[in-house]
Amino acid sequence: MKFLNSDSLIELLERKKILTPKQRQFIAQEKGKRRQKLLRRLTPEERKDKNAVDLIDVIVSYNFGLGGSKTVAIDEESIMKAVAAEFKMEFRKLDPLKLDIGVVTKIISRNFAASHLVLPIEQVGDQLTVAVYHPDSESVLKDIEQANQVKVKACLATKSDILRILAEFFGFQTSITAAESQYSERSHDLSLDIGNLEQYVRLSASKEITSSDQHIKNAVNHLFSYALDQRASDIHIEPKRDVSMVRFRIDGVLHTIYNLPKAVHSALISRVKFLARLDIAEKRRPQDGRIKLGTKNEREIEVRVSTVPVSFGEKVVLRLLDPSGAVESIAKLGFSERDYKVYKSFMNAPHGIVLVTGPT
Repeated sequence: MKFLNSDSLIELLERKKILTPKQRQFIAQEKGKRRQKLLRRLTPEERKDKNAVDLIDVIVSYNFGLGGSKTVAIDEESIMKAVAAEFKMEFRKLDPLKLDIGVVTKIISRNFAASHLVLPIEQVGDQLTVAVYHPDSESVLKDIEQANQVKVKACLATKSDILRILAEFFGFQTSITAAESQYSERSHDLSLDIGNLEQYVRLSASKEITSSDQHIKNAVNHLFSYALDQRASDIHIEPKRDVSMVRFRIDGVLHTIYNLPKAVHSALISRVKFLARLDIAEKRRPQDGRIKLGTKNEREIEVRVSTVPVSFGEKVVLRLLDPSGAVESIAKLGFSERDYKVYKSFMNAPHGIVLVTGPT
């Protein structure tokens, strides 16, 4: 980004009181050395990316206090909000739960999106909203407009949000599309639902995805990682007449995350049952099992698995038990200031009882 690679960004951040004059002077003097240090931490392949380390990454790496604050650090979001205000653009904090995987993955290619740091996030009629990292992306947006015959509206987002959603959505979509292409039913005269339990005898002769298929392994691994990132307590994978619905329970509420092709449903269930040491061949009675997951930061997650036959196949519910997800203090429960005072008054009362109810 031309604007963000120049000293004008540092001047802007001082003007917006993100940086103090002392912080600005320090960054101006040391930014080159710091960038080289950050680049050395990357792999040779990562260093080839022109967007690997920029001035925003350098500023955030110092962990300076926001405007000299001792409690709030400067982060990508605070910097990009200042840039958005300067360019009179909307800033968007990208929420994966509110994005349509079809819009994100089918309008532009992954390589184009990663190279230019752009991400389609919403389409209403012929208007497409695109999240961009560079405020001066007019030529890229015009290319998207011409290629898709739509009107493009741009908003700013952080680089980490764009790259994270690109990795999650394109990685999962690639696995699902490959699995669907490889194993979907090719017979055009098969009018009956392949997941319906009433057709169990006929199903035994049809081609199904094996639980060892690499695309399915990747898809299931993604679901676990995605659920943990979103702090979900449960994953529901449920067959419908035409799709396989994947939902996460987050803060007690079920959110529909994906509507997957029905052809891959039995494969996902088989993979989960294989990991939980359940009987893959048994599809007509409920089963219970458990899985232990090891994450990259060495956390151990226990997953309790329950399967049950339903109208269009097998449904599986996975309960994620993450020890690190435990709330450490009352202040982190999300009370409003008024409710927090009321709660503390209850706890300080000499007698009485407080009932904690609702989803686990």
